[in-house]
Amino acid sequence: MNVHDLPTPALLVDADAFEHNVATMAQARPGDRLRPHVKAFKSTALARELEAAGHRTFCAATPREVLGLAAAGLG
Repeated sequence: MNVHDLPTPALLVDADAFEHNVATMAQARPGDRLRPHVKAFKSTALARELEAAGHRTFCAATPREVLGLAAAGLG
């Protein structure tokens, strides 16, 4: 699929850059010392990647984000 054929809005993630950034954050602020904001990416799949790197808490801006995290067993 061509990026121009994606329905919008769509979130495109550079997986290599994301993994690098997650590893960098995990080293700089391990565990609960960092609380990623889900409003930045609104994706439980990405939140799971952050959880796997040791980040167990998240910040949310709306009740819907909190409910989404809770439904996914995150946070």
